[in-house]
Amino acid sequence: MKIDQQLDYLRVYFSDHFINITDSSNNNTSSTSTSTTTIDKVIYSDFHYFWLRHNCQCIPHCKHPLTKERIIDSSEISLSIQPKEITILSKNGNDDNSYNNNENILKIIWNTNDNHITELSERFLFENKYSINRLNEIKVLNDLSLVEIDYQQQQYKGDNEFILECLQRVKRDGCVIVRNYGTETEQLINQFEQYLEIIPTHFGRIEDLKTNNTTNKNTDQLGYTNSAVDLHTDQPFIENPPQLQLLQCLQPSQEGGDNYIVNAKQVALYLKRINPLAFHLLTSVKVKFHRKQLQFESIQYRPIIELYDDNDKYGNDNNKEEENEIKQLRFSYFTYAPHQIDFYLMKEYYNAYNLFTNLCRDKQFQIYFKINRGDFVLYDNYLMFHARTAFSGERWLRGIYFNYKK
Repeated sequence: MKIDQQLDYLRVYFSDHFINITDSSNNNTSSTSTSTTTIDKVIYSDFHYFWLRHNCQCIPHCKHPLTKERIIDSSEISLSIQPKEITILSKNGNDDNSYNNNENILKIIWNTNDNHITELSERFLFENKYSINRLNEIKVLNDLSLVEIDYQQQQYKGDNEFILECLQRVKRDGCVIVRNYGTETEQLINQFEQYLEIIPTHFGRIEDLKTNNTTNKNTDQLGYTNSAVDLHTDQPFIENPPQLQLLQCLQPSQEGGDNYIVNAKQVALYLKRINPLAFHLLTSVKVKFHRKQLQFESIQYRPIIELYDDNDKYGNDNNKEEENEIKQLRFSYFTYAPHQIDFYLMKEYYNAYNLFTNLCRDKQFQIYFKINRGDFVLYDNYLMFHARTAFSGERWLRGIYFNYKK
């Protein structure tokens, strides 16, 4: 075990033998049941100083000598409490900086009138961790050059190399913009279908996004007009929206029609830093998404930001890395039904939503671009918001939805 002392928290790096082990702790199960979760990437966890003091195990000051129950309440501890000295002890009580010692003990002498001493085992800290691999900084994706590929200038050894690079960039950055690919839509679909499956929607198999559309169903919506369409995700009103969307340009507009995208996952993690209560509201309060058209209607109740839960691949809440805690975002100002939230939460929810939305509209989080004939953009519909400006003249984009093959 190693430690890194910060101003208002302590970062604990766990010993090697705590990594890639099976953790049987689960705060959501009874004492008679067990749940096992394999931890793949646990390296460190951050602990507030007040939390460490509140969870002191000493007898008789913090635990009853007979029942071993806690006898100190968190209200008795200052949230600004600071340590005077922090050391790591081995089982025999000697200072020990060994990274692999199974019996490491964290010893804290507090900067209080009584110089109270807290000793917590590494196992206790590991089993009660609540901040796995918290990010030191949030990446900001706003450099167009980082997500662009010029298909004609690259010398790919085959279609597979090209498709894999596109998908790897989507995994890493949330999107990829490919210049000068060409206009053969079916050829493009065939290349991606080795790894993706095409997902038809209530519009059809392929969308022809143009004002004079005659090929699709249910075109009574903004995408088939020349109006601006602000940031949103697609299909938030169905249970399982498509994971990816590809937009291929067959004809650019004469004026306007620029695109912009935002890595909304990064913005959400940034929101969590600056206003954790706003983040909590957007991850816990369900809103009604309601798409009602002349011949189509669908409703879903979901939070704007959906986190992985206990049944998802990242397991228990206390075992999730911050980078991986967000599962999906649903965001569509034109399909929100009137909010029906508790009266006392309504204003707070609007404040949280407005803060998040205005952050997404901040150009420091955005990538602006225009796709020309033969270009396409592929993006993660769960983590990215996309938009376009108003335009004049003919504009024709083809839209295809995909899911990853299992």
